[in-house]
Amino acid sequence: MLPMNTEHRVEGKIIGVNEINLSVITIWLKRTIDDKFQLITLKKKEKCLNYKRVSLNRELPEYQLKKGEVDTLIDTVTHPNGGELGYVL
Repeated sequence: MLPMNTEHRVEGKIIGVNEINLSVITIWLKRTIDDKFQLITLKKKEKCLNYKRVSLNRELPEYQLKKGEVDTLIDTVTHPNGGELGYVL
């Protein structure tokens, strides 16, 4: 079994060139293969209602995901044709 990557959530402020402060949340992945950090996403903090730990309640073999796996809910996306709501983990 391969060692798992670790996920890190960092909250802070960034300052734009116009000197406006923006509160943000960033999600980073520390890769076990090379011990480097990779930025996964950056979102404005006021709009971040997600970033909750979730557990899958069913198998999704087409995505190699197993029931009971724990991940972080990053965002939701609407279906372009009004179908089922999508999730970004």
